[in-house]
Amino acid sequence: NNWQATTSFLVSRLKGTYSGLANSDEGARTSPGVTRLYDGLYMNFDQKGNVINGRLQSDRPYQFKFQGSYQFKWGTTVGMNFQASSGLLMTSSVSYQTVPVFYKGRGDLGRQSMQSQTDLVVTHDVRLPGRMRLSLQGNVNNLFDQDTVLAIGTAPYRDALTIPGFTGNPGGAFFQTGGFDTDAIQAAANLASSSTGRKNPLYRLPNSWLGARSIRLFAKISF
Repeated sequence: NNWQATTSFLVSRLKGTYSGLANSDEGARTSPGVTRLYDGLYMNFDQKGNVINGRLQSDRPYQFKFQGSYQFKWGTTVGMNFQASSGLLMTSSVSYQTVPVFYKGRGDLGRQSMQSQTDLVVTHDVRLPGRMRLSLQGNVNNLFDQDTVLAIGTAPYRDALTIPGFTGNPGGAFFQTGGFDTDAIQAAANLASSSTGRKNPLYRLPNSWLGARSIRLFAKISF
């Protein structure tokens, strides 16, 4: 009948303490296995010394995908790709000993809104004299030019955290009785010097959006 379609709906859960080879806890590295988890064990604990076990940064509980196409009798084919998924979890982090620490645990900033995107492709072949053929194609990504927010600022402070009394034993700060209070320490540091413990005005503000609509045109002559 000149049409085809495939679809899927995925229900999943990513939970634990290890965020994988690409390490989404560090913004998703591009070199698998290159991570600070082994030399920066502080990344595994919150400010009260609890292991940060929970939903991972790349957790998307629901994902729906649809792909379909239709070929008209005059040779033009129109195809569409649509996907929708849960937004990503956002977690506050502070820099400590050069590594990010989720001092409030995982997902304290909640989950971003559902994300969706629609792409369109149109192709048409034109027969030319002899054995020649002209192939034309137009590809539109983000057809409706949605500007969905994908991420927000997760660093509440511009400056790294320095915990008093633990310069020689930075890991010990996580296991002292009662842990430590990041906000109180940064506030005291800023009171002592305006160049430390500074709040980040971009905290919780959008900093990543779905890419703008793009159109690509393609032409090929076969002979």
